[in-house]
Amino acid sequence: MKKVMAFAILLVIAYCLYSCLNCPQAYAPLSPPSLKHLLGTTPLGQDALCYSLKGSWASLETALASSITSLTIMVSISLLSMYLKAETLDGILGLFAGFPRFSFLVFLALVTTLNPLIIGFIVGTFSSIAASRSLVSKVKQLRESEFCKASEALGASNFHLFRYHCLPHITSFLKRYVAISSAIAVYAEAGFSMLGLEDPSIPSIGKLFALVESTPGAILAEAGQLQALTSAVMTVFIGLMVYYLLK
Repeated sequence: MKKVMAFAILLVIAYCLYSCLNCPQAYAPLSPPSLKHLLGTTPLGQDALCYSLKGSWASLETALASSITSLTIMVSISLLSMYLKAETLDGILGLFAGFPRFSFLVFLALVTTLNPLIIGFIVGTFSSIAASRSLVSKVKQLRESEFCKASEALGASNFHLFRYHCLPHITSFLKRYVAISSAIAVYAEAGFSMLGLEDPSIPSIGKLFALVESTPGAILAEAGQLQALTSAVMTVFIGLMVYYLLK
């Protein structure tokens, strides 16, 4: 199953690269679907299929940034829990857990230009901190296990205990939360681009939906309806594809 999903991602990337090189933008706005334009043209006269494939690259870029960020933070916090007291680390994580994430993202969008990498980094950071409280508790339980105590009695360092006795037992936990974080990042990127809070120069699936919705009469046209439906389906598909590949 994972090989199939990996192959699907490679196909999407290949189509994205192809569409970036072969996507002319000189067509009549909202042309109906045809053999030349399978999804019709956008209200701006772009080939909707090419634009959607370009936009899927932004979704994959966001998922990649989120997965790397969340994995790095969760592994780092897990390792840190081998050295700090559980109460101290839990208190620090509790402060971050109550942080208003959505409000922070909106504020950030107003003072700077959001892009898929920034959105993926922020989503990965917040989601990993929320999951790390359960992760720290699990690592502490492993730290008190008999095999860890035996290794410690033989002179093993905290890093050795984490690397060889704790990390193998939390790998499935890490993979599951990285997958969840990446899927959330895909949906967050689509949502922020649809709200107009992302860099307008970056093609995005959410922007295509917003473009159809904001153009008078576009949603009533056959091409507009098909593009709005395609945007929603592609966003859900990419999020699920990323989740099942990583988990």
